[in-house]
Amino acid sequence: MKNHIKIIGLISSLIIFLFFAVPLTSYFIISIKAVRLEFFSKVFFQSLKISLISSFISLTITVLLGLPAAYFYYIERKKFVKIIFDIAEFPLVIPPSVSGLILLISFGTMGTIGKYLNLLGISIPFTIIAVSIAQIFVGAPLFLKNIRTSFESMDEKLVNTGKILGLNETQIFRKIVVPQNKNAIFSSSIITLSRMLSEFGATIMFAGNMKGVTQTLPLLIYSSMEKDINISIVVGFTLLLISLIIQLLLKKIFNKGDTNVKGRFM
Repeated sequence: MKNHIKIIGLISSLIIFLFFAVPLTSYFIISIKAVRLEFFSKVFFQSLKISLISSFISLTITVLLGLPAAYFYYIERKKFVKIIFDIAEFPLVIPPSVSGLILLISFGTMGTIGKYLNLLGISIPFTIIAVSIAQIFVGAPLFLKNIRTSFESMDEKLVNTGKILGLNETQIFRKIVVPQNKNAIFSSSIITLSRMLSEFGATIMFAGNMKGVTQTLPLLIYSSMEKDINISIVVGFTLLLISLIIQLLLKKIFNKGDTNVKGRFM
């Protein structure tokens, strides 16, 4: 029976490997052949700039709000806090296009929130602000879920020791919680950044696909398909390289293992 499980496991592993490796390898080969300097045009660099700027802004907001919120969940663990996080993590299972529709109905010119902003002369849809909001809506839930899970798996002895030493909640958060979870925070940030960079559905619904304004790299791939598939391949290859770098960074982080921070808060 043991040998049968090994054989089944080997066959399953090979099938999984081929299922992912063959398409990825094929795409790499075709991408290298398709690369031409003329593809790296003004539109390409505009889309790259919009993608990077909006994603880093979205990630910064997500981290600054997400870390203290996750810690609040950790120290309170009350029903109303759980409800808040259940709602915040709900977009993880919502189709991206539906997320975009929700944002448009909420922040659109005649939306439930947007109509009041419009009275103040503020219009969010089809701007780079809309791009960031879409990225936060689909990416932040991933960060919150990962960080919340990481905080819940912390060694509570360290937190309790901090309390015994007279540290307040802010000091415990800064000197114990963050250092103890720094790998999880960094890896979750990278994964969230990757999700934000690749966002398509919510962005096109809420921010549109305007060149030099809201057109991110995924949207450029979509637009280029009608003109020249080679352009889409090259743009996709750029995103693939970014994803590869992210994967290597994550692998490096996890290979190092969790850092022991005992004594660092003294």
